[in-house]
Amino acid sequence: FGAGGLVAGPALAQAISTAHSGEPVQTLAGAVSVALSFRSSAGNLCRRFRLDNGTQSQTAVACPQDGRWQIEGWTSRPPERSDTGFTTAAGPSNAAIDAVIRKLGLAHALGRSEEQAAIKSGWQGKGH
Repeated sequence: FGAGGLVAGPALAQAISTAHSGEPVQTLAGAVSVALSFRSSAGNLCRRFRLDNGTQSQTAVACPQDGRWQIEGWTSRPPERSDTGFTTAAGPSNAAIDAVIRKLGLAHALGRSEEQAAIKSGWQGKGH
């Protein structure tokens, strides 16, 4: 799952930057669903999200760095659907992504109003 120097492309970056948790955004690459916005133990704002294009589901964690969304870790697998045909924003448990979040240190999960403020600010700012 190591992402190395991966950064989100323009369409994905736009979706990560503007989507509210739990509200899927359709892009040319597929549906992007943010499951968690959080502040890392280093004070950085980060997001856990899924990109589902119907044949593949990718779960990732990204944090803004130098004006771009740096992919901190990602996994890929066929999409898992419930009996109703729907998937949740968080998707199934993902040990590799959970490990990335533990490594970053989930210091604080953002609430709705904090997430809205981060979206408005363009995910700027480190610390409280």
